[in-house]
Amino acid sequence: MPSTREDTKSDTKLKPVPKTEAVANRGAERVTVNLGRRAAAALERVADDSGDTKTDIINKALQLYALVQDVQNSGGAIWIQDDEESQLARARFY
Repeated sequence: MPSTREDTKSDTKLKPVPKTEAVANRGAERVTVNLGRRAAAALERVADDSGDTKTDIINKALQLYALVQDVQNSGGAIWIQDDEESQLARARFY
């Protein structure tokens, strides 16, 4: 448990600091999410394929979603190419 220094007249000793959720999670915010079947299956598949934790996958997905929103809001577009030989296709997010 983290400690703080507490000075007294006779000696110096360490006093425990209560562990808050923010300290324990380094400022992380805990969120409860209800996933539909397709989303839950996709999360499970990505976790199995990548070895990433579900928390890491959700964090990455939200960052990607924010990027997509920023690009679309500025008039840009996201393009996807399945493989080197396929045509580029504009991704549409609603």
